[in-house]
Amino acid sequence: MSNNLLEGLIDLNKVKIKIKRVYFLDKFRKISFNFVIVILLILVISVFTSTYLVNVSNSKLEAESLIVGLGHNYDDIIAYNTEIAKNTPVSIDTIKINTESGDPRVLAIFLFLKKYNSPMATMSVAEAFVIHADENKFGQQWPILVAISGVESGFGRLIPRYGNISSYNAWGWAGGSKYGRWSYFDSWEHAIEVVSNGLAKGYSGTGYKPEVMVRFYCPDCYEDNKGTKWVGGVNGYINEIRQIHKQLTS
Repeated sequence: MSNNLLEGLIDLNKVKIKIKRVYFLDKFRKISFNFVIVILLILVISVFTSTYLVNVSNSKLEAESLIVGLGHNYDDIIAYNTEIAKNTPVSIDTIKINTESGDPRVLAIFLFLKKYNSPMATMSVAEAFVIHADENKFGQQWPILVAISGVESGFGRLIPRYGNISSYNAWGWAGGSKYGRWSYFDSWEHAIEVVSNGLAKGYSGTGYKPEVMVRFYCPDCYEDNKGTKWVGGVNGYINEIRQIHKQLTS
């Protein structure tokens, strides 16, 4: 074999080797690039997932802890309610409102909730309180559900939430939901219906008297001097609503 031919073959082999090397490097770069992309995607997903789970966990924790913590702070809630009422005076002598309901109890509840700057202060919600109080035979204790909401949640201002989802649970009503141990409702009216029915099933034998109800409704606070804070708050709000009702009907 001539030297020229031999040299040509050697050069050809060098070219083949070089082509293979370039091909291999190109494949390696592509694989490496894809691998890096995959790793980055995994990291991004991991960070997003962990952040989302933390946020959900925090939201759940807020919903779970909000009313749990209130059980030992009824004095604080009642004091806060009093401060709110000072800043939102409502005079039954000057207020003008059109309503289809001829029941003065509806207006009494509305005015009372308005005074405490409650998110439940609408005529439809006030009417729901009265309707379900009558359906469940609360009798003279017709303001009981409104009053309980005052000590449990500041009349609906402090309620469990899951992110932006409201529970409409102003009564610390347990029972569980996909958001935690507290019951979640579709609206204030829905909540009033369910909780009123629940009171009728579980507390009718108490005459809906707070001093009797407290032992079962709030067993934790009953241990604190037989729930005097809870009982005093609920009875105080019942009497206040009755007083407004008396002024409206006198």
